[in-house]
Amino acid sequence: MALVGSIAAMSCPIPNINGKFSPTTLQNHFDSHGAALGAKTPEEYQSMAAEFLQKPHADSGLEQFIRPSSGDITRFDPQTGAFGVIGKDGIIRTYFIPTPEMNGGMTPYQYWLDQIRRWS
Repeated sequence: MALVGSIAAMSCPIPNINGKFSPTTLQNHFDSHGAALGAKTPEEYQSMAAEFLQKPHADSGLEQFIRPSSGDITRFDPQTGAFGVIGKDGIIRTYFIPTPEMNGGMTPYQYWLDQIRRWS
């Protein structure tokens, strides 16, 4: 639990988000995750991801962790289960709701904790 408290308290500036996935990954991410998030088009999915990653985490209840090896910022919303990653270069890496079916039975929160352990 102390680990979670320390990450929740972490504060860092979010990179200048260009609001985009890499052109080569947007369609794949939309195909895999867009419907579960209610996005009807790749552009809508990209916009939702940018909004999720841009909002101040301290005021929104989001949890945040910076991957030490890459500087990527990961975020998790405990209310919705949404998870997103943005690189320090401002490129969105992913945005989705990790379901037990796709993650070996882990709940979204368990997936979040697993990501912290993997990247710490």
